[in-house]
Amino acid sequence: DRIKLLKCRFSQFVAADDKDRWYRLFMNIMQIARTERQEFSLLMTKEDGTQFIAYLNCLRWLALDTAPMLRIALMDISKTAQLEQGNSLY
Repeated sequence: DRIKLLKCRFSQFVAADDKDRWYRLFMNIMQIARTERQEFSLLMTKEDGTQFIAYLNCLRWLALDTAPMLRIALMDISKTAQLEQGNSLY
C-alpha cells in the first residue's frame, strides 16, 4: 500500500542480502553534487516476507531550505529477470 510506504523507511523493505549494497548506493546518490537519475535493481522483501527483484529509478531532489530528498520509483521485474537468467532468482 502506498500510504504504508510513506510512513516507513525504504531500507526496511530491502532484503537482507542487498542491505549493504543499498546503503552504499544511497550514500553515493545523496553525495552527488548535481541532480541526476540513478537506475539499478535490488532484492526487496514484501510485507508478507516474499522477495522480489525491483528495478529502481532514483532521483535526488533539492529544494530551497530543506535537506536533500530521494524520489524512488520502482517496478517488480522478477519475472523478466527469471526469464533472462534461466528461472533462477537474482
